[in-house]
Amino acid sequence: MTLIPFLNLPDESQLWAFGIERCLNGSEEKCFLKELDVFLETWSAHGQMMICGRELRHSRFLFVAVDLNSVPPSGCSIDGLVHFLKNQEMVLKLKILDNSPIWYRNNEQIKRVGRSDFKSLAEKGAVSMESIVFDNSIGKLFQLRNGQWEKRVRDSWHKALVS
Repeated sequence: MTLIPFLNLPDESQLWAFGIERCLNGSEEKCFLKELDVFLETWSAHGQMMICGRELRHSRFLFVAVDLNSVPPSGCSIDGLVHFLKNQEMVLKLKILDNSPIWYRNNEQIKRVGRSDFKSLAEKGAVSMESIVFDNSIGKLFQLRNGQWEKRVRDSWHKALVS
């Protein structure tokens, strides 16, 4: 079986993080994950099945990881994932592949804004160096597990937009 529980993947696994434009409702989440699992069960690189896993957090963030000790992903296999997600964008009528927004916590709510809007929020004092942001640019599973995905602005690349 190529799709394994996310927790069973090694720390050095290749990771992709995607922010979903809005929270998926219960039925959307169920259908999305079912379709994703079907895709991942047959996901291959150069004809060889990759060992992979996925996780959805807050009904808003998708993580897909590949165990590099099995078969490393190829350009074509990554294109396949992108194609699958583009199709899901059309089905769900939302953005998944847009990596330009800033994701942050406002109280306990997760917000998504453009970079210039985030900078404006900082100028107004609505976000600060202590605000929590989500860094979807992480590329290894250990980064997610070690708290490098959800962190304070002061500890992330987002600080350039706040200072």
